Amino acid sequence: MVQEYTFTALWRIIIHLLMETPRENLSQILHHVNGAYTTYYNVKRRRSGHLFQGRYRALLVEKESYCQELSRYIHLNPVRAALVKEPEDYVWSSYSAYIGLERKSSWLETSLILSYFSLECTSGPEKISRICGGGREGSYAESIG
Repeated sequence: MVQEYTFTALWRIIIHLLMETPRENLSQILHHVNGAYTTYYNVKRRRSGHLFQGRYRALLVEKESYCQELSRYIHLNPVRAALVKEPEDYVWSSYSAYIGLERKSSWLETSLILSYFSLECTSGPEKISRICGGGREGSYAESIG
């Protein structure tokens, strides 16, 4: 079973996914996701053809600290792209589910990432919010920098 940990989609630009698959079938999974979304988009807008250019890039994440930083990077991407001022304002992201502002989708697995962030705080959502800035502790410029 594939585990989806975090996501941010800057549609028509880039999609970041942090996922785990027990088998070496990542290319098949992403081919399916790309094909399904392209079909949905093209039917809805009465068009045809490719939406995304080029292949996906995959990174192997082996350390907890890198996984934590990657989650932070993915969640802050809409802020870096100047699409929103705060990550919880971006609807195509898992950030709001992580900090408890939205109900978590059944396919989104948050416990692993939250366990990395909950070591020093009373809750994982509190910690991930603090680390990503959240307008609560420091500025996003400091968090992003």
